[in-house]
Amino acid sequence: DYTASPLLRRALIFLKEDAEARRQGIDLMAGEVPISHHLAMGPVDEDLPRISQSVSLIKLKGTQDLAQTTEVLREWVDAGFRIRLDWNEILEEVDFLDWWEGLAGDLRQKIESIEDPFPFDTASWRRCCQDGVPLAADRFVEERAGSAKLAVIKPAITDFLPDHSQPFFITSYMDHALGQVMAASWAARAAETRPEQIRTCGLVTQHCFQPNEFFERLTVRNSRLGKDEVNSVGFGFTDLLEKQKWQRWT
Repeated sequence: DYTASPLLRRALIFLKEDAEARRQGIDLMAGEVPISHHLAMGPVDEDLPRISQSVSLIKLKGTQDLAQTTEVLREWVDAGFRIRLDWNEILEEVDFLDWWEGLAGDLRQKIESIEDPFPFDTASWRRCCQDGVPLAADRFVEERAGSAKLAVIKPAITDFLPDHSQPFFITSYMDHALGQVMAASWAARAAETRPEQIRTCGLVTQHCFQPNEFFERLTVRNSRLGKDEVNSVGFGFTDLLEKQKWQRWT
């Protein structure tokens, strides 16, 4: 049953949309894609050449080495950037709170959001938010968004949007270029319907992978993911998709 997999279910929805758009000659990337943060893959001196001049927001993956995380955070803040941190629930609550309480004030002020620092608990997350921690819910966002300050939406696995009082940002799923374009298209539509809520997104991830002919079609201008300019009907990549070996799924 494909409905048991959110990833597969959403993929089929997007692919049906793409098929219909191709029949009608519609470009699904015609809307304005929101700007994106930069997902840092290394220290400041290694990563700066990949960042356009329009980027002001950096996303960092936190580690269990909190001293090292603080050191990297300091480097990026001193270089003039605001920060999003993501820990993927790898910390213990007490360790995260000790770290947060001991963090220098100028670093705290530059942190826009902190995704999933420790395993979810409704009371603990709400208490953190009340104490000024800018928690963002990424995993199981439908159930957790109400206990966080921001919601992180991945169209690859959900069509959920929070109520009209909560800010959110949209990210791709660290996936194929086609998945990036699908997420970007969805983000453009969300930006039209929820302009007061949407924040800088996270749609630019192709630099995290080895280049291939799909990734090479993508562009980034003024921190906005650009579509495939060679084939712009549907989600694009027509000629590249036709070259792939396909099997009928029954």
